[in-house]
Amino acid sequence: MKVLQVTAPGSESVLLDMPIPDPGPGEARVRILGVATCPQWDLHLRHNEPMFVGHQFHYPYTPGQPGHEATGVIDALGEGVSALALGDCVSVWRDPGHRVQVIKVVR
Repeated sequence: MKVLQVTAPGSESVLLDMPIPDPGPGEARVRILGVATCPQWDLHLRHNEPMFVGHQFHYPYTPGQPGHEATGVIDALGEGVSALALGDCVSVWRDPGHRVQVIKVVR
């Protein structure tokens, strides 16, 4: 899979090739179809201007950021997942140090 990584403040970034992970117990894998740019976090990251007092960005930053707000389709489920099904359309939010939040899109 391709993952964007910001390597330095400004517009310096690289596109990395990373293996597609298998979901563990209680996890779901999402095939990402679209990514949103977060006007708060992503722009602060780009300009090295933390949003929170005492916070510092460390570069290269966590792969996959910017792009922590996305939509996609569940393409694999780990053991014990029952609230989601293969093919479900979901929105995803994730940030380093936090669990991924998944919202099922109901049509």
